[in-house]
Amino acid sequence: MIPAAIVFGLDYSGTFTMIQLYIINLFGGAAYGTILGILSFVDTLCASIGVAVPGGMRKAGGSYEKAFLLMIGLTVVSLLATYYINKRAAKTITLT
Repeated sequence: MIPAAIVFGLDYSGTFTMIQLYIINLFGGAAYGTILGILSFVDTLCASIGVAVPGGMRKAGGSYEKAFLLMIGLTVVSLLATYYINKRAAKTITLT
């Protein structure tokens, strides 16, 4: 249990810290606070929903297997979105 808590803590804390630097790098300027606020709101909302959904899926299906598969799928989508954003940002930087 302790290794899982360490990995989760490092991952979540690192992501939360780095997201601010990532946003300021992409959307610096006057809109930074608004964009960071919206992203933090969505992150908090999804975190609260993310606790209830796997629990409901386990109650309905009797296992966490589908919930874990859903989380893996969402992680893949997130990685692809991050790749696309980075590719688009790099293209914008090269054009300007």
